[in-house]
Parts: sequence; C-alpha cells; structure tokens
Amino acid sequence: MLLEFKTKNFKSFLEEMDFVMTPAPKQKGLEYSILKHKIGKKTYKGLCSAIIYGPNASGKTNIISAMDVFKEIILKGHINNTNELRSPDVSEGKLELIPNNLNKYPLPTSFYIRFVEDDLLVEYELEIDLGLFLDKDYSRKIVFECLRINDKTIFERSGKLEFFNLNSIEQYLINNFSENEDSAKAIARNNLNETELFLTNGFKLMFSYKLVSFISKWLIEKFIVIYRADITELRR
Repeated sequence: MLLEFKTKNFKSFLEEMDFVMTPAPKQKGLEYSILKHKIGKKTYKGLCSAIIYGPNASGKTNIISAMDVFKEIILKGHINNTNELRSPDVSEGKLELIPNNLNKYPLPTSFYIRFVEDDLLVEYELEIDLGLFLDKDYSRKIVFECLRINDKTIFERSGKLEFFNLNSIEQYLINNFSENEDSAKAIARNNLNETELFLTNGFKLMFSYKLVSFISKWLIEKFIVIYRADITELRR
C-alpha cells in the first residue's frame, strides 16, 4: 500500500511535491475508502484511490512521470541513460532526468517513497546531482541514498556509506552474514559507484537479496503506471 511519494527539483517541480495517500487525522466519513495494514501493534491507513486534477500545464503528468522514472531507476540500478524501453514514456526509458529550469546553480533532484507490504514499512530516498536544466554533458552522480525499514535506518549514503541497525532485518540478511559482516561493509564502502544505486547493487549482492527482491517485486506488481493514448493513470 503506497503511503507517500515525494520529488523535488524534477521538471516543473522546483519545490518539493508531496503526494500523500494517508487520510487526514481528523477527517471523518471516509472509512469505506480507507485501507488498513497492520504491522505488529501499529496500523497504517491509506486511501484506496486519489484523483490528480488541475489546469493544463500545472504538472499533473509530471507527478506520474516522476513516479515512473524513480521506479525505473531502482529496477535498473543506475542513473545512466539506456536504450531499454519498458514504457511509452521516452523520458523513463532513457532516464532523461530533467531538473527544474529556474535553478541558477546545480541543486540535487530528489525522490522519496514510503509504502507498507506484509510485515514491512519501507522508506527509500534518493538524491541525484544532474547539473542545470538540459546540461547534457554534466556528469550526473548520486549524492544521497537512504533505506529505512520499520522506522529503523538500515544504511545511509552521503559522501560515505554508513550502516545502522542491521539486526532489525536479520531474517532478510544473506546466510552466514554475521561471519562476514565487517568485510562486507569494507568492500561496500570501497566500491561505491557514483552512478549506481547501492540498494540494488552492493546491498543486494552482499547484504540482503531477499529484501531488495521484496522491494523490486512491490514496485513491479503494485506500483504500476499505465499509459493510454489519451490518459495516464496510477494504479496501486
């Protein structure tokens, strides 16, 4: 169940765009349209549907585009342009990440998602330095990356790579991980690539294939963007 999606400095969104699928705390009379998901003793609530509306050129399509591009970055595991096309949206296939055109100096383009599935609350955040608007020769790079599971930070990448409460995902770690934990962390820190996601590369290979596969499966099966000739819609 999608709870929240954010983006900033992406196409028409100079400031942060926050797409929230949780009902307002004091809102009443919507129980028929509210989904509930329990993890431990905590219950998460999410709206079963939402409508994006507004005048032409107000950014409606760019919300969907941001979701689509962000999803493909994770599934591909890098921020490089490719010729692989999964969607009619050319900007998704080529990962044509476009920062807002009002910036006078480079600011990172950011994405954030929060969702619940099975017994996990997943939060993932990514920031990318893309240079200025339509700066094709700029060497894009990942400047921040963070994964949180059930309100516990697992890793954070900001200049250097830091690991936190891995005990909270013990059941998802690779076999005999504790025996090789120190070497895995050292290898991960020494082999970061500026254009590759740590989540779907080093973390997947050396820490938790199960957890990354869980996230990827949710994105493929639940976070679906459908393109039609005359309409673009998001289905959860």
